[in-house]
Amino acid sequence: MNFEIIKIFLRFPVVIGFLSAVADILGLLPAPISVGRNWDNLLDIPK
Repeated sequence: MNFEIIKIFLRFPVVIGFLSAVADILGLLPAPISVGRNWDNLLDIPK
């Protein structure tokens, strides 16, 4: 089995997670799924 292919497929979820966080902060995501534009909701997450 080629471990390079496995590494590539394991990196996809990490990349998607980081890109979605950046898109949220930049306001590119729709409001119902966005957390970054509403600081009150963002601060409630760790509670």
